[in-house]
Amino acid sequence: MTPAGEIQCTALESVKFGRPAADVLLEEAQRLGADRVFLLASQALDSNTNEIQRIRDALGARCAGVYTGMPPHAPRSACLEAATQARNAKADL
Repeated sequence: MTPAGEIQCTALESVKFGRPAADVLLEEAQRLGADRVFLLASQALDSNTNEIQRIRDALGARCAGVYTGMPPHAPRSACLEAATQARNAKADL
C-alpha cells in the first residue's frame, strides 16, 4: 500500500540556462546587492567537478562560504546545520 501524504514546493522564480553558472550567479549577486553569498552544493558536484570553485572564484570576496553536506531529501538536521553555517558566515544571500 502506498502511503498518503503531501509535498509542498516553493515557487520557482526563474531558471537561467545556456551560460556558465559562475557568470550568472555573479550577475544575480550584483543585481540583488548581495555582499555575502552562501552556496549550497552537493558533495558530488564539489568533489567531481570544478564548478563550485569556478563560482567561488567568480564571486571572489562575495563568497561567504559553501555548504556541501546536504544528503538526499534534505533532512531537517542538515537544513539546520546549513542555516547555522550561513548565519555564522553572516550571509546576506
